[in-house]
Amino acid sequence: MKKGKKNITDKGPGPKSRAARFNDPNDSFGKDSWVDAGLSRDQFMKDFNSSPSSARTSFTRAPSTRAPSTREPKRREARDFPQSKPIQENPRPPQRPYKPFKPADSFRPWDARGSQRGRKTNALREARAKPDFKRSFPDFEPPPQRQRREEDERPAPRASTPTEHGPVRIPRTTAASQFLYGYSVVEAALKQTRRKLYKLYIYDGENRQDASRNIGLERKASQAGIPVTKVKDSAGLRMMEKMSEGRPHNGFVLEASPLPQIPIRSLGSLTEKPTRGFNIELGHQSAEEAQVNGTSNFVKYSLPPNRKPFVLVLDGILDPGNLGAILRSAAFLGVNAIGITQGHSAPLTSVAVKASAGASEIMQLFSINSILDFLTKSREAGWAVYAAVAPTNRPREGKNITLDKLDTYDPLSSEPTILIVGSEGEGLDKKTRRMADFEISIPNHSGSIMVDSLNASVATAILCSAFLKNQHSGGVFDRVLEAKGDASDQLW
Repeated sequence: MKKGKKNITDKGPGPKSRAARFNDPNDSFGKDSWVDAGLSRDQFMKDFNSSPSSARTSFTRAPSTRAPSTREPKRREARDFPQSKPIQENPRPPQRPYKPFKPADSFRPWDARGSQRGRKTNALREARAKPDFKRSFPDFEPPPQRQRREEDERPAPRASTPTEHGPVRIPRTTAASQFLYGYSVVEAALKQTRRKLYKLYIYDGENRQDASRNIGLERKASQAGIPVTKVKDSAGLRMMEKMSEGRPHNGFVLEASPLPQIPIRSLGSLTEKPTRGFNIELGHQSAEEAQVNGTSNFVKYSLPPNRKPFVLVLDGILDPGNLGAILRSAAFLGVNAIGITQGHSAPLTSVAVKASAGASEIMQLFSINSILDFLTKSREAGWAVYAAVAPTNRPREGKNITLDKLDTYDPLSSEPTILIVGSEGEGLDKKTRRMADFEISIPNHSGSIMVDSLNASVATAILCSAFLKNQHSGGVFDRVLEAKGDASDQLW
């Protein structure tokens, strides 16, 4: 039956519990028990003692030598505690067995002291020394002798020097020392560098292939006053491999100070006399950094008349291989200086120096903390800013320039120029692009959607080549070619 959604069906009373059946006078459950009969404790004990089954089993007890006590035992009154155990009045604790007095170890002489384990060991040693002990156990052999016998039977291990598999320790002249590795990098650092050179390591082992290189670099290091360490064993070779971080070092590792990288806030105005160059606004640096980077606020350049300097700024180049390749291309094409944003680009590690093939030793390098402040102040000083962007179908009118227009425009003939290049994947952010005067891109003439961009180092090299195409025109070499052309107009 249901009343609405509620089930009101009467199923009748359920089964009774054991307690309900026992308390029900009409139920026969538990009516024949002694509890129901209402027997008290005294009556139950009387009936139990009077029953024939209460006779206890007799047993013989040894006669006691003690005299019987004359005191009458106290009578314990039985109280009505139906659910509790009988109370024992003041039970006597068991007596401890008697032990004779034994002085502690602190009262004994030093020779008599010793633990139980030591006494057992001494007793066992004395038993083994007896001739009857070996006769009873003919196969027994003391553990030290057995161990020496097993060691004699084992094959001798292969002798190895501790330096073969141990940790490699790299000696450093200063805590900030860097290791330049590779023949071209070491040679460029020995020829011309702004670093402090500490020590040259040359591998001169048995499997050395070209020994003439060793002689040449050793002579240059000796002329520069640099100590030379020749490595011939495997331990020294492992040390050189750790210095080069597992990369090919060609048997040459040079310990030097960090590469000078002047922190600047902006580029300043140009100066023609007495020396051609441009001013820079220095940033903050510690005393230790000033010893490495220097404190000069003037950068010299050597250019033909009516040509302006060209500075490359890298913002977000994260791959040290790309960073080194860009330094190499910039040095080859004639870039006057390179600025690298601090904290957003890869540092100038040994990997980047190795990829630059020695170009990092001759390039003027800057460190830029805030790219927006740098661009703002540099524009106020008369520098034009070009931003490298990806090609798009909707270029910004009046600001986008292609490579074809750049050849006819030739910005370095009228004003100093800054080219800023962004990261490999994202490029430049919107705030940096807004700070640029012009945007330049490399068009994709293939029409393929599979390859829609260039590597960062390759694209930077193409753009720098477009800017610097006419940078050194009108020099001595061009005048010689013009003189030869005027002397004879014949082709053959």
